[in-house]
Amino acid sequence: MDDQIQPAVVTSTSEPAKPTEIEKFSKFKIHSRRINSSLLRFHNFYHIKKFKSKMMVAIMFGFVLSIAAVVMVEHTGLYTGGTSAFFQGFARLIFVIMNKNQPDQTELNAFVFNFLYWALYLFLNLCLGVFAYKKIGKEFTYLSIAYIISTQVFGFIFGWIFDSNQISFNIFGTTQTVDENLAEYGVKCIYFNPTYFPGLIDGQVLKYDWTKLYTESELYATYPNQAAFIIETVRNANAIRTYSLFVYALVFAFITAIINAILYIIGGSSGGSDFYSVYYARKHNKSLGYLYTIVNGIFMFLGVLLGSFGAAVFVDGDIYFSLNTLFSVNLISSFVWVLMSGIMIDIFFPKDKWVEIVIGTDKIDPILNYLAACNYPHLISNSITYSANNTTHNRLITICYYNELPKLIRVIRKFDENCLITAKIIKDIDGVVDVAEGID
Repeated sequence: MDDQIQPAVVTSTSEPAKPTEIEKFSKFKIHSRRINSSLLRFHNFYHIKKFKSKMMVAIMFGFVLSIAAVVMVEHTGLYTGGTSAFFQGFARLIFVIMNKNQPDQTELNAFVFNFLYWALYLFLNLCLGVFAYKKIGKEFTYLSIAYIISTQVFGFIFGWIFDSNQISFNIFGTTQTVDENLAEYGVKCIYFNPTYFPGLIDGQVLKYDWTKLYTESELYATYPNQAAFIIETVRNANAIRTYSLFVYALVFAFITAIINAILYIIGGSSGGSDFYSVYYARKHNKSLGYLYTIVNGIFMFLGVLLGSFGAAVFVDGDIYFSLNTLFSVNLISSFVWVLMSGIMIDIFFPKDKWVEIVIGTDKIDPILNYLAACNYPHLISNSITYSANNTTHNRLITICYYNELPKLIRVIRKFDENCLITAKIIKDIDGVVDVAEGID
C-alpha cells in the first residue's frame, strides 16, 4: 500500500509577544505642548496697540533709515526707487553745477544740495499726506508722515554735517568714480568699462593728469611704455568700485525691506508712491503689482538721467555724452535695488498674498458668531477630524489676505488661547473675494 502523504507542519520560530510588551506599545503618554513657529514675521510688532507706541516705532525707524540712506545712498551715488529718486538726481545735478561755478563755496553748496535732496521729497509727501488723510485714513497718514519727517529731517542734518566736513563712511569700499575729472565736481558716475584714460604728469606713471583724457589707442601712441600699466590700474580700480556699489545696493535693499515691512505691520507706509499704492489696493481689492515696480523704475531712471548722466555731460559733453555714461553702474545697481527691495518686502510681508488658515478648536460657535458680527467676509468651513485614539476634534478652515491674518489670530485667541492654528501661503487662487476693512 502506498504511503499516505502527510501535510507539512509549519512552526513559528518566534515567540508570541508578551502582554506587557503589547501594553507598552499601545499606550502612549500624552502631553500638551505649546508650539510657536511664528506664523507672522516680526510678530512682536503686531501686538503694538497704542497709537503713541506706533508713532515712536515709526520715528525710530525713520532715524535708522536716515543714517543708512546717508551712508549707503547719498554718499555712494545709488538711487532709490519711486519719486525720491527723481529728487536725488535733481539735487545731484544742481550740486555739480554749483561746484563747477562756485568751487570755493563748499559749505553753501553742501547745504543747498542736502536741502534739495531731502526737503523737496518731504514737501511732496506732505502734499500727498492730504490725499492719504481723505482717502485712506487718519492713523495711516499720521504714521506715514511721522516716518517721512523723521527720515528726511535727520537725513538732512546728518548729510549736511558729513558733506560740510567732507566726512565719508566707506563701509564696503569707496564708490567715488575713478575719473577724477568728474570726482572733482562731485559727479556720481561709475562706468562698467572705462574708455578714456588719463595722461601723466611729468611722465611719472603714478601721477595721472585727468584733465587730459585719451582713448586706448591714443594712450598707446602717447605713452607706449606706460599705457598698459595705466589701463590695467584704472580698470582694476573701477572694478572694485563697481563691486562696492552693488554691495551697497543689496545691503540697503535688505534694510529698507525690513523697515517697510514693519511700517506696514503697524499700519503705516514709507510714503511717496506708497500712498497711491495703498489707496488703489484698498479701493479695488488688488495691488498694483508689477505696475508699481515699473513706476518706481521709471522715476529711478529719470533720477539717474539727471544726477549721473546729466551731471557728467554738464562737466564735459564732448567726452561723457555716450551710452557708456548713460548705462552706468549707478543705473544698473539702482535697478538691482528696486528689484531686490520689492522681492524682500514680499518675503517679509507678503501683504498681497492669500493665506489658508486651519484652526483646531472646540469653541466653534462663539468664534463664528463673533466673526459674523464683525462682517467677516470670507468663506469658513467647519469640519470634524478623528485622531488615532478615537477622539474627535473640531476645526475651522478659512482664507484671508496675509495682512488680515494678525487680526484674525487675535480674535481667535480671545476665545481659545490654546487652539492650534496653522497657516500657509496660497500660490494660486481664482474667483471673486471681499477684503475685510477691519476685525476688532
